[in-house]
Amino acid sequence: MLISKLFIIVFVSLTSLSQASNILVMMPIGGQSHKITFNSIITQLANRGHNITVFSPFIFKQNVKNIILKTATSEDTVKSILQFINTNPIILFSTFKNLITSCCKSSLENSEFKEIIVSNQQFDAVIITSFFNECTLMLSSLLSKVIIQVAGGPMFPWMFLPVTQPPSFVPNPLWPVTDKMTFLERTYNAINSISVKMMSHYHLLGDIESTVWQHYPKAPSIAEAEKRVAFVLQNSDPVLSGPNPSLPHIIDIGGLHCEDAKPIPRDLNDFIETSGDHGFILFSLGSNVKSKFLPDDKKQSFLKALARLNQTVIWKYEDDLKETPKNVLVRKWLPQQDLLGDNRARLFISHGGLLSLQEAVYHRVPIVGIPVFTDQPGNIARVVQLHIGVQLLYNDITEENVFNAITKILNDESYTRNVKKYSSIFRDQPEKPSEKAAFRVEYAIRHSGENLLLKANNSFNLFIFYSVDVILFFITIIVISCVIIKKLY
Repeated sequence: MLISKLFIIVFVSLTSLSQASNILVMMPIGGQSHKITFNSIITQLANRGHNITVFSPFIFKQNVKNIILKTATSEDTVKSILQFINTNPIILFSTFKNLITSCCKSSLENSEFKEIIVSNQQFDAVIITSFFNECTLMLSSLLSKVIIQVAGGPMFPWMFLPVTQPPSFVPNPLWPVTDKMTFLERTYNAINSISVKMMSHYHLLGDIESTVWQHYPKAPSIAEAEKRVAFVLQNSDPVLSGPNPSLPHIIDIGGLHCEDAKPIPRDLNDFIETSGDHGFILFSLGSNVKSKFLPDDKKQSFLKALARLNQTVIWKYEDDLKETPKNVLVRKWLPQQDLLGDNRARLFISHGGLLSLQEAVYHRVPIVGIPVFTDQPGNIARVVQLHIGVQLLYNDITEENVFNAITKILNDESYTRNVKKYSSIFRDQPEKPSEKAAFRVEYAIRHSGENLLLKANNSFNLFIFYSVDVILFFITIIVISCVIIKKLY
């Protein structure tokens, strides 16, 4: 009996090893939120026995090989972007060019990455971020037949879009509207979406291609590389993501980082208990837009408003903050999901980052959203549309406005009822999103990158895709029929 069990264990181990794949993950650009998204996928793939190599500015703690890329710090980037709060999306988009081209050059000049390219090392799959990652997208075809993109948030208009996104009901995430737009909003949305797409094509992508071809002339063009993508794993969920067209090879994995809460540390628990049945409020502006960047007048507005509340407030603040009210506790780091999952959590004050909002919905906590940049305005517009939170514009931060936004939710139970309803929808999935993502990666490897699922508009030009030729044919038939009828009668 013992020998039989040992044989089974050895057989299963050898089978797992024989199925292990060598996977390269490339994320040369992106913030902490992108790392969190990739972390869940990497963990799932590593647990399945695959050999993972990660090329990024971050260190992943799983059993993987890290190739560290030195780039501009996220703090430097965010400090420069903060001055463009509430700025036209076209102007905001233009601020990214220097960051993108710098990251591309850093990637190409990285010695370990060079060695991989020059040695013609091949991987069973290459997984890349879709966020301004056209540089490594071009190189992916030199490293593997299987290319998979991961979108850490919504698909922006300038990204590789496997299916056309009509501006009539798919908003530019940089623009604070939902799928329900007025005529003027649809017009403005169309102008913005088309403009940033053209800016990307004429202002950015040409420079990236020239830079890559100087080092690796055999790399395909960006347009050709996009056609070789087997799957797009998109951090889209059934609640916070509005309706948009899709295709079978676009896989929604929204909320893959969300997890059940663990017991919170004793010091935080003791502080929360001081407010009794009033509960507590969590305040965090995320990993990029740090609270320490707030101007002094806005910090004081928050402190004065929070001091008027019956609830205790736990504020993620990345520096020392003096003279805080007795009901406010400041910490440089917080176990955000554990706090949101505590049944005493009454409200979440957030910057509106997609991952934070997904955690809030998952743990059934209403939101006061203060959007700052990128997709945050669009995310908070969706929160308001679903009636699971309210918006407070950055430029409108005053003591009274902060207090009114908070008390509006605390005094209206409909926000809590709605977020509980949408949380049930959010959680009701047949499998964990991380498992779904890992399966699609393995599926693509098993079929050698051959996309058996339809990718229609990769093979059609716009003339055919929109059936312009068919429409012209019918118009011609109608005109000819009218002419014939007129001559006969």
